[in-house]
Amino acid sequence: NRRWLVEFAPKYRREIGLPFVCYVHPHSANDEVVRLLKEAGCETVKMGVQSVSEKTLDETLKRRGSPDRVAETARLLEKYGINLTIEHMIGIPGEGIEEQREAADLYSQIKTKKIISFWLTHYPGTEIIDISRNMRLLSEEEAVSIEAGDPDFNYTFMFPGAPKSGLAKSLRKYQTLFDLIPMTPPRLRAFLTRHANMLPFSPALHQLLIAINAFRNRDREDMLG
Repeated sequence: NRRWLVEFAPKYRREIGLPFVCYVHPHSANDEVVRLLKEAGCETVKMGVQSVSEKTLDETLKRRGSPDRVAETARLLEKYGINLTIEHMIGIPGEGIEEQREAADLYSQIKTKKIISFWLTHYPGTEIIDISRNMRLLSEEEAVSIEAGDPDFNYTFMFPGAPKSGLAKSLRKYQTLFDLIPMTPPRLRAFLTRHANMLPFSPALHQLLIAINAFRNRDREDMLG
Protein backbone atom coordinates (compact mmCIF):
# COMPACT_ATOMS: atom_id res chain seq x y z
CA ASN A 1 0.00 0.00 0.00
CA ARG A 2 2.01 2.95 -1.31
CA ARG A 3 -0.10 5.64 0.38
CA TRP A 4 0.23 3.88 3.74
CA LEU A 5 4.00 3.55 3.31
CA VAL A 6 4.39 7.25 2.41
CA GLU A 7 2.69 8.10 5.72
CA PHE A 8 4.38 5.37 7.75
CA ALA A 9 8.04 5.94 6.83
CA PRO A 10 8.61 9.41 8.35
CA LYS A 11 6.43 8.67 11.39
CA TYR A 12 8.30 5.45 12.16
CA ARG A 13 11.69 7.13 11.86
CA ARG A 14 10.57 10.09 14.01
CA GLU A 15 8.63 8.24 16.72
CA ILE A 16 10.43 4.88 16.95
CA GLY A 17 13.67 5.11 15.02
CA LEU A 18 14.80 1.49 15.44
CA PRO A 19 16.21 -0.56 12.54
CA PHE A 20 13.76 -3.18 11.31
CA VAL A 21 13.36 -6.18 9.01
CA CYS A 22 10.41 -6.66 6.67
CA TYR A 23 9.19 -8.86 3.84
CA VAL A 24 8.93 -7.52 0.30
CA HIS A 25 7.43 -9.27 -2.73
CA PRO A 26 9.46 -8.60 -5.89
CA HIS A 27 6.32 -7.46 -7.72
CA SER A 28 5.53 -4.85 -5.07
CA ALA A 29 8.99 -3.27 -5.03
CA ASN A 30 10.03 -0.23 -7.03
CA ASP A 31 12.47 2.62 -6.54
CA GLU A 32 10.06 4.68 -4.43
CA VAL A 33 9.07 1.79 -2.16
CA VAL A 34 12.68 0.80 -1.48
CA ARG A 35 13.70 4.44 -0.90
CA LEU A 36 10.89 4.88 1.62
CA LEU A 37 11.90 1.71 3.43
CA LYS A 38 15.47 2.96 3.66
CA GLU A 39 14.34 6.35 4.95
CA ALA A 40 12.19 4.64 7.59
CA GLY A 41 15.20 2.66 8.85
CA CYS A 42 14.81 -0.72 7.15
CA GLU A 43 17.97 -2.74 7.69
CA THR A 44 17.12 -6.00 5.92
CA VAL A 45 14.48 -7.14 3.45
CA LYS A 46 13.43 -10.77 3.25
CA MET A 47 12.17 -11.90 -0.13
CA GLY A 48 10.33 -15.21 -0.48
CA VAL A 49 11.46 -16.20 -3.96
CA GLN A 50 10.80 -19.95 -3.39
CA SER A 51 11.40 -20.84 -7.06
CA VAL A 52 12.78 -19.12 -10.15
CA SER A 53 10.64 -21.28 -12.44
CA GLU A 54 7.71 -19.22 -13.68
CA LYS A 55 5.86 -22.46 -14.49
CA THR A 56 6.26 -23.66 -10.89
CA LEU A 57 5.19 -20.31 -9.49
CA ASP A 58 2.12 -20.12 -11.71
CA GLU A 59 0.91 -23.71 -11.80
CA THR A 60 2.02 -25.15 -8.46
CA LEU A 61 2.53 -22.32 -5.98
CA LYS A 62 -0.18 -20.08 -7.49
CA ARG A 63 1.85 -16.91 -7.09
CA ARG A 64 3.32 -14.20 -9.28
CA GLY A 65 7.03 -13.99 -9.83
CA SER A 66 9.86 -13.91 -12.33
CA PRO A 67 13.66 -14.04 -12.20
CA ASP A 68 13.84 -10.58 -13.79
CA ARG A 69 11.76 -9.02 -11.01
CA VAL A 70 13.85 -10.73 -8.34
CA ALA A 71 17.05 -9.41 -9.92
CA GLU A 72 15.61 -5.89 -10.27
CA THR A 73 14.45 -5.80 -6.65
CA ALA A 74 17.87 -7.01 -5.51
CA ARG A 75 19.49 -4.21 -7.55
CA LEU A 76 17.27 -1.58 -5.91
CA LEU A 77 18.00 -2.90 -2.43
CA GLU A 78 21.72 -2.78 -3.13
CA LYS A 79 21.35 0.77 -4.50
CA TYR A 80 19.83 1.96 -1.23
CA GLY A 81 22.08 -0.09 1.03
CA ILE A 82 19.44 -2.51 2.36
CA ASN A 83 20.51 -6.09 3.04
CA LEU A 84 18.69 -8.88 1.21
CA THR A 85 17.77 -12.29 2.58
CA ILE A 86 16.33 -14.77 0.07
CA GLU A 87 14.01 -17.59 1.05
CA HIS A 88 14.07 -20.58 -1.30
CA MET A 89 12.03 -23.78 -1.27
CA ILE A 90 13.35 -27.24 -2.17
CA GLY A 91 11.15 -30.26 -2.85
CA ILE A 92 8.37 -28.55 -4.80
CA PRO A 93 6.41 -31.12 -6.86
CA GLY A 94 7.70 -31.22 -10.42
CA GLU A 95 11.05 -29.61 -9.60
CA GLY A 96 14.41 -31.34 -9.60
CA ILE A 97 18.09 -30.60 -10.08
CA GLU A 98 17.69 -28.28 -13.08
CA GLU A 99 15.42 -25.86 -11.21
CA GLN A 100 17.88 -25.68 -8.32
CA ARG A 101 20.73 -25.00 -10.73
CA GLU A 102 18.74 -22.18 -12.33
CA ALA A 103 18.06 -20.71 -8.90
CA ALA A 104 21.75 -20.93 -7.97
CA ASP A 105 22.67 -19.17 -11.23
CA LEU A 106 20.32 -16.30 -10.41
CA TYR A 107 21.31 -16.00 -6.75
CA SER A 108 24.99 -15.98 -7.76
CA GLN A 109 24.41 -12.85 -9.84
CA ILE A 110 22.78 -10.72 -7.14
CA LYS A 111 23.96 -9.39 -3.81
CA THR A 112 22.37 -11.23 -0.91
CA LYS A 113 23.60 -11.61 2.65
CA LYS A 114 21.78 -14.88 3.26
CA ILE A 115 19.84 -17.59 1.43
CA ILE A 116 17.45 -19.54 3.63
CA SER A 117 16.62 -22.86 1.97
CA PHE A 118 14.01 -25.21 3.37
CA TRP A 119 11.95 -28.18 2.24
CA LEU A 120 8.36 -27.85 1.16
CA THR A 121 5.92 -28.77 3.89
CA HIS A 122 2.50 -30.27 3.21
CA TYR A 123 -0.17 -28.63 5.35
CA PRO A 124 -3.62 -30.19 5.82
CA GLY A 125 -6.26 -28.68 3.60
CA THR A 126 -3.88 -27.32 0.96
CA GLU A 127 -3.95 -27.95 -2.76
CA ILE A 128 -0.30 -28.98 -2.79
CA ILE A 129 -1.36 -32.33 -1.30
CA ASP A 130 -3.51 -33.10 -4.35
CA ILE A 131 -0.72 -32.00 -6.68
CA SER A 132 1.78 -34.32 -4.98
CA ARG A 133 -0.73 -37.16 -4.91
CA ASN A 134 -1.52 -36.76 -8.63
CA MET A 135 2.21 -36.85 -9.40
CA ARG A 136 2.50 -40.00 -7.26
CA LEU A 137 4.86 -38.31 -4.85
CA LEU A 138 2.39 -39.03 -2.05
CA SER A 139 0.34 -42.21 -1.71
CA GLU A 140 -3.32 -42.14 -0.73
CA GLU A 141 -2.36 -43.34 2.74
CA GLU A 142 0.20 -40.57 3.16
CA ALA A 143 -2.27 -37.93 1.95
CA VAL A 144 -4.84 -39.20 4.48
CA SER A 145 -2.23 -39.02 7.27
CA ILE A 146 -1.46 -35.40 6.39
CA GLU A 147 -5.11 -34.39 6.21
CA ALA A 148 -5.70 -36.05 9.57
CA GLY A 149 -2.86 -34.11 11.18
CA ASP A 150 -0.98 -37.28 12.12
CA PRO A 151 1.80 -36.06 14.48
CA ASP A 152 4.06 -38.98 13.53
CA PHE A 153 4.04 -38.20 9.80
CA ASN A 154 6.95 -36.46 8.06
CA TYR A 155 5.19 -33.51 6.44
CA THR A 156 8.25 -32.58 4.38
CA PHE A 157 8.17 -35.98 2.65
CA MET A 158 8.48 -35.44 -1.10
CA PHE A 159 10.13 -38.40 -2.76
CA PRO A 160 9.84 -42.15 -2.23
CA GLY A 161 12.18 -43.00 0.60
CA ALA A 162 13.07 -39.36 1.23
CA PRO A 163 15.40 -38.16 2.58
CA LYS A 164 17.32 -41.32 1.56
CA SER A 165 16.35 -41.33 -2.13
CA GLY A 166 18.96 -40.41 -4.73
CA LEU A 167 17.10 -37.29 -5.82
CA ALA A 168 16.61 -36.08 -2.26
CA LYS A 169 20.33 -36.57 -1.54
CA SER A 170 21.24 -34.59 -4.65
CA LEU A 171 18.85 -31.81 -3.76
CA ARG A 172 20.32 -31.55 -0.27
CA LYS A 173 23.67 -30.68 -1.83
CA TYR A 174 22.02 -27.52 -3.10
CA GLN A 175 21.26 -26.54 0.47
CA THR A 176 25.02 -26.46 1.01
CA LEU A 177 25.45 -24.45 -2.20
CA PHE A 178 22.82 -21.91 -1.14
CA ASP A 179 24.57 -21.57 2.24
CA LEU A 180 27.87 -20.89 0.48
CA ILE A 181 26.80 -18.46 -2.26
CA PRO A 182 26.53 -15.33 -0.05
CA MET A 183 29.98 -16.01 1.42
CA THR A 184 31.95 -16.61 -1.77
CA PRO A 185 33.27 -14.36 -4.58
CA PRO A 186 31.51 -14.47 -7.99
CA ARG A 187 34.04 -16.72 -9.74
CA LEU A 188 33.93 -19.27 -6.96
CA ARG A 189 30.12 -19.17 -6.96
CA ALA A 190 30.09 -20.11 -10.65
CA PHE A 191 32.49 -23.00 -10.00
CA LEU A 192 30.47 -24.28 -7.05
CA THR A 193 27.24 -24.11 -9.06
CA ARG A 194 28.78 -26.17 -11.87
CA HIS A 195 30.02 -28.76 -9.37
CA ALA A 196 27.19 -28.73 -6.83
CA ASN A 197 26.94 -32.53 -7.07
CA MET A 198 30.35 -32.77 -5.38
CA LEU A 199 29.33 -30.75 -2.32
CA PRO A 200 28.74 -32.52 0.99
CA PHE A 201 25.63 -32.10 3.09
CA SER A 202 24.85 -32.80 6.71
CA PRO A 203 22.61 -31.04 9.22
CA ALA A 204 25.71 -30.17 11.26
CA LEU A 205 27.46 -28.62 8.24
CA HIS A 206 24.29 -26.70 7.38
CA GLN A 207 24.13 -25.21 10.88
CA LEU A 208 27.88 -24.46 10.87
CA LEU A 209 27.64 -22.53 7.60
CA ILE A 210 24.66 -20.58 8.91
CA ALA A 211 26.66 -19.69 12.03
CA ILE A 212 29.72 -18.62 10.02
CA ASN A 213 27.62 -16.43 7.76
CA ALA A 214 25.81 -14.92 10.76
CA PHE A 215 29.14 -14.03 12.39
CA ARG A 216 30.42 -12.64 9.09
CA ASN A 217 27.34 -10.41 8.67
CA ARG A 218 26.91 -9.68 12.38
CA ASP A 219 23.42 -11.05 11.80
CA ARG A 220 21.63 -10.59 15.13
CA GLU A 221 18.69 -12.76 14.07
CA ASP A 222 20.76 -15.91 13.43
CA MET A 223 23.21 -15.23 16.26
CA LEU A 224 20.35 -14.99 18.75
CA GLY A 225 18.49 -17.91 17.15
